[in-house]
Amino acid sequence: MKRIIAVLLLALAMLSLAGCGGDRGDTGRVRLEIQDAGDFEKSDVRAAMNAAMQTFRRTADGCALLRLRFDAGYSDAWLTANDLEPDGAMLVLLANYLDENGNERSNQPWVLTRTGEKWSADALF
Repeated sequence: MKRIIAVLLLALAMLSLAGCGGDRGDTGRVRLEIQDAGDFEKSDVRAAMNAAMQTFRRTADGCALLRLRFDAGYSDAWLTANDLEPDGAMLVLLANYLDENGNERSNQPWVLTRTGEKWSADALF
């Protein structure tokens, strides 16, 4: 049930980026921040960030990613508040990006899931 909720949240997230138009998502100016890795290795968080950037490039046409931030305390609290288990197979990144009109979207939570060693961000908030 928790996975179904996560999938539904991810599907809704795609709608938030659906309005971005133009070229592929720009990640050339992104600033990556790991404030507190918690139980994750920093390399795991960085791999999740890379997956998020790859998905952003593929799905956020005309938008520019400015910042990705990870804080384990926030991630765990967000997952718990959304009835998901902070079990190491999911994490939440906070993203700032410019939409196709140049408006900044700040602190947007993006949920990523891990299967084995691979992180995926099928949809972004």
